[in-house]
Amino acid sequence: MRSRIVTLLLACLILFATACAPSEGEKAATFMAFTQAAQQTATENVNRALAAVLTGTASVPTITLTPTQTATPTETATPTATPIPMAEVIADTVFVRTGPGTIYKSLTKLSKGDQVEVVGRNLESDWLAVTLPSSEQGWLPLIDVKINFEMASLLVFDTPPTPIQKVTITITNNVKDYWFWIKIQETNQRYVIETGNSTSIILDVGTYNIAFIYMAKSGYVNGCTKTVYLSYHRNWVFSSTGGDICSQFN
Repeated sequence: MRSRIVTLLLACLILFATACAPSEGEKAATFMAFTQAAQQTATENVNRALAAVLTGTASVPTITLTPTQTATPTETATPTATPIPMAEVIADTVFVRTGPGTIYKSLTKLSKGDQVEVVGRNLESDWLAVTLPSSEQGWLPLIDVKINFEMASLLVFDTPPTPIQKVTITITNNVKDYWFWIKIQETNQRYVIETGNSTSIILDVGTYNIAFIYMAKSGYVNGCTKTVYLSYHRNWVFSSTGGDICSQFN
């Protein structure tokens, strides 16, 4: 009995739900009405906006342009060209040497008005290291040139090793029937020069005591000792036939 009552109630609920649900025709009519209402509203809004524009009552938004800041150009400093250090010869002539001093070998000779590039100086700042047109480097005494720079701006160059200078002395015996006997006391070098012969002796620059004896075939004749400073090439030629030959040995 109870199950029949439940079944009956369920059947009534199904019938009620079916009766209350809208039909497909009702759904289509409702959608059409909604669409028409939306179109009407849109048309009215467009007409009102158009009328406002035509009558000049429309509110047009104002666009404000913000000016863009223009960067002020920065002035670029024009670099100042650094002059090349130059030395101009003011002496009549000057020797370019391998080192800062007259004891160094001469490379070439410059004349007044000649110019060379300066690349450095010695520690005492009295000699300049220069580059010759041949790209060879040498040294000039500051006293003999004019410069276009401050000495303190130059690099200090190392001084080359002091050279051991050599000097050559040549002794020629043109005295008939006489022999020359030479002794250099500091080096104990001995030379005998017969008539018509010559001898070249290479020594370091310096002071020497040279014993000079000339002899005839009959024996000893005369002799002397001379103290000489050798700093350049010497060429002694003895050609007299008598007298004091030592007086020629200067």
